[in-house]
Amino acid sequence: MLDDLQPIIIKFPSSCRYIHIYAISDLHIGAKECNIKKFKLWLDMVINDPAGYVVICGDMINNGLKDSKTNVYEEVLRPRDQCDLLIKLLKPLADAGRILGWIGGNHEYRSVRESDDDPAYNCARTLGVSDRYRQNFAGIKISLGTDPRKRTRQCTYVIGLIHGASRIKHMKFCNSLEGFDIVYSGHVHDPYLEIGTKLIFDTHNNAMYTKSHKRIVLPAFLEPGGYALRGEFLPQSYADISRTTLYGYRKAFDHTYLNLDGAL
Repeated sequence: MLDDLQPIIIKFPSSCRYIHIYAISDLHIGAKECNIKKFKLWLDMVINDPAGYVVICGDMINNGLKDSKTNVYEEVLRPRDQCDLLIKLLKPLADAGRILGWIGGNHEYRSVRESDDDPAYNCARTLGVSDRYRQNFAGIKISLGTDPRKRTRQCTYVIGLIHGASRIKHMKFCNSLEGFDIVYSGHVHDPYLEIGTKLIFDTHNNAMYTKSHKRIVLPAFLEPGGYALRGEFLPQSYADISRTTLYGYRKAFDHTYLNLDGAL
């Protein structure tokens, strides 16, 4: 398994004008509230988009263990069957080279803590994308197209993947990062987007300027029920499907939410 601080470097052709990044977190395969039907619609959306690529931010399986908070009697699949189903579902994306980065979440980390076995890494390795996997944090450099200001260079973006923590803790962590354009996370089951900005002193050009990054927190693929109701998690909209466009002909990116309601 590669170290968290070893960056993932991805270079698209200079002819690539844009890519779409579909970020996902908190599928929780194995939980009875997991909406596999919605996830399959999400998969179809990505695989049918020629410019579609994926980043994964953890908790793709529920991984209920006897010593975890999860009630194992409510699980609909045993952990190894959860992994088998996840591998089957993600295989078309992996085979097409669509997975850019993948990290584990606290549900997968239960097995790391108990037995030094990481089910998320095992899934990534089975799918042939272990080089894109980091256990806790991933930094991804993506280059594409041609920067019109510097014809020999591509437009470059830096993306961070972290499973996440509380909103305040996550904000403080993201504010400690330098040079990142976007940070994706999940965990809190409450999607939102925030912009963080730093004032930069450029000592080479004796100038000051601001640099912003977007913090994009992803929804869970869960129906209301179970521990989500006990913990008073807010009901989520099926409109919150995250897609980010990175442009190759100018250094800019757009973020939008896509609606799957009409397909359900």
